[in-house]
Amino acid sequence: MFTVQIITPERLLAPIQGEHVTLCTVDGEIGVRTGHLPVVGSLKPSFAMVRSGGKDQFWAFSEGTAQVTATGVNVFVERAAAVTDINVAEVEAKLTKLQATAAPTDATGKRLRDLDMSWLQAQLAAVVRSKR
Repeated sequence: MFTVQIITPERLLAPIQGEHVTLCTVDGEIGVRTGHLPVVGSLKPSFAMVRSGGKDQFWAFSEGTAQVTATGVNVFVERAAAVTDINVAEVEAKLTKLQATAAPTDATGKRLRDLDMSWLQAQLAAVVRSKR
């Protein structure tokens, strides 16, 4: 067992004890188990799965970074939501509305709509993956 710690700018979520974690990096999915070599990876907006006691917990993450250490996995993301907290109808409605709006940019030139859309799509991907 190891500890999975999810950290966002707004909060530090309760640690999760797990025996396996699946994360979606920009280079593909990575599976982490006890004894995994230390690694740091860039996360794309998508899902994560934590297996603990034979049960899988699914999360939606925005883009971020994951750090695998000898004792666990630290996940640093802008946004995180447990699949159990995601209202699919609400997410789909927001996505539809956002797709119909103009695309303002932030100070770095990133399209704000794209950032919000990727978060909404990550939530839907996490819900879909949790039902497999």
